[in-house]
Amino acid sequence: MHLASASVDFALAFHLSLGNNHDAPEWRDLIGNIVSHDKHPLLMDRAYEDEATRQSALDSGFIPVVPPKKNR
Repeated sequence: MHLASASVDFALAFHLSLGNNHDAPEWRDLIGNIVSHDKHPLLMDRAYEDEATRQSALDSGFIPVVPPKKNR
């Protein structure tokens, strides 16, 4: 299950995928349906630290906040 939430009480969007699908491409599909008009920070974990995912967050109007991978 892939989930985007605004808080512990409010889910913005979610969808299900096969268990062997990588998180980042599934998340890019999910975030493409959500838009931030106020440049909200988007907290993500290291699984989403790649240029395509960062660009997807920026294109949706978010400021991506993710700790860098150790090899970045």
